[in-house]
Amino acid sequence: MLDGLLFAGDDIGIHDRTGDLLKEKTMTEIRVPTLGESVTEATIGRWFKKAGDPVAVDEPLVELETDKVTIEVPAPSAGTLSEIIAADGATVAVGALLGQITDGAGAAKPAAASAK
Repeated sequence: MLDGLLFAGDDIGIHDRTGDLLKEKTMTEIRVPTLGESVTEATIGRWFKKAGDPVAVDEPLVELETDKVTIEVPAPSAGTLSEIIAADGATVAVGALLGQITDGAGAAKPAAASAK
């Protein structure tokens, strides 16, 4: 008669078929940053990574081109580049969603280049 009741200490969440509690994956959005006072849009020059590739925090992911400047947008978190939403050559507005990173076991932060 007590089936379905929750008791203190019970795990609440989604469980897989073995009964293990599944960890929720967190997604981080990659968005077009503010590009300057008068700049409202940019063109995707190229992506440096493909969907499914591991990424490190601050690693360059995509190149944006405007009539005034070309910038590289860095990864806001480490994980896996799970989705590219804006393809090469697309025109995107400031704040537009470019892609998503599934947070977690990504690459380590890239090492700084050694001085010669």
